[in-house]
Amino acid sequence: MIRPKLTNWFELRWPRNVSDDQIVAALASLSGLPHGARLLFEVAADERGITHKLAATEVVSETVAAALRAAVPSLRLTRIDPADNFEPPRLRWRPDPLRG
Repeated sequence: MIRPKLTNWFELRWPRNVSDDQIVAALASLSGLPHGARLLFEVAADERGITHKLAATEVVSETVAAALRAAVPSLRLTRIDPADNFEPPRLRWRPDPLRG
């Protein structure tokens, strides 16, 4: 099975006043993505603070960005170039659809 490449990368800037319900709604909105869609979230921390990045396959990247913005209107998503701004993640998590 050939996995689609994660071609579109975003840096996410969450608002300070984001609620737990908004986060749950944002992540739940991604549950209807088509089979084969791939997402990768990266959370990193250093002395400057915490950064959040998101990668998505070409086919779903705009859908994902729109869904996240709808759930958290003040969320800022900025496209980034992974070659310059990304270090490969050390931990990857993908929900298992069979475990529900």
